[in-house]
Amino acid sequence: MNSWNITLPQKLAGFVREQLATKAWESPDILFASAIATLQSDVTLVDFLDQDWLRAELQMGIDQLDRGEWVDGEEAFERLHKKLDVAIQKEADEADRGKLLDEHEVSDTILVELRESAQKSV
Repeated sequence: MNSWNITLPQKLAGFVREQLATKAWESPDILFASAIATLQSDVTLVDFLDQDWLRAELQMGIDQLDRGEWVDGEEAFERLHKKLDVAIQKEADEADRGKLLDEHEVSDTILVELRESAQKSV
């Protein structure tokens, strides 16, 4: 375990005090360890990104725009809303079918019980 003595600007020190007051962190050590782990993840992610791939993707988008292959923002959202509506309806239809199947199973059970009851009374 390493020990560090750090000095924080007032704003950051206030933020640390606020975070510790929420009791989400057991100690300043755990708070700082978590913050450093988050920073490490961010740095690793940036290192992981393939800048050549990103440039190629951006260039592809620029080329599409140059060719006039784009959709207005409102139209894009309208398309997304329609897709969402279709997905919601599909999910509702599947739920209704499941409900009908459950009701069918219940009615089958009732029919079996009625038949058994009728046979006993004969």
